[in-house]
Amino acid sequence: MFRGARKEELTLIADELGEIINPEMKVLDLKNLILNSDKYKTDKVFIDDYLDSIIADRKSKEEQERLTEQSKLEFEKIKLEQIKLEIELDNSNDEFGKITLSSAFGENVEAKLIKTSITLDNNSLNHPMDCLVAITDKLNAEALIPPSLYEALCS
Repeated sequence: MFRGARKEELTLIADELGEIINPEMKVLDLKNLILNSDKYKTDKVFIDDYLDSIIADRKSKEEQERLTEQSKLEFEKIKLEQIKLEIELDNSNDEFGKITLSSAFGENVEAKLIKTSITLDNNSLNHPMDCLVAITDKLNAEALIPPSLYEALCS
């Protein structure tokens, strides 16, 4: 009957039974006060069920709080992972991998591909165009561009 009951819960039951409670009473004192109460002796089943429901409510609230805290922790972990990915993306300088370029002299050179935006001064494009550009220190004059940008550059 009193298994899992806390002092606050026993105090509540003793108060409901109309018993005089001393704040210095220990759990065992409260248990004995309840067990020796005339009201407890006449309606033991109801009071036992009432205490069980109080304990179950407390445990349910504790579980809900635990789950809420766990959800908050998981959410914070996801936010942290997202921030890490954003930092990693920022640090990658929009790098999309590497390709091998061949120079006019037959030399093969590895170049990084980065995403950039190009806007032309001659107004043939009224908005910036995203493109991938190959960057290497050996072939700085060469770039890979989409056909639409090539056509705009040629016109």
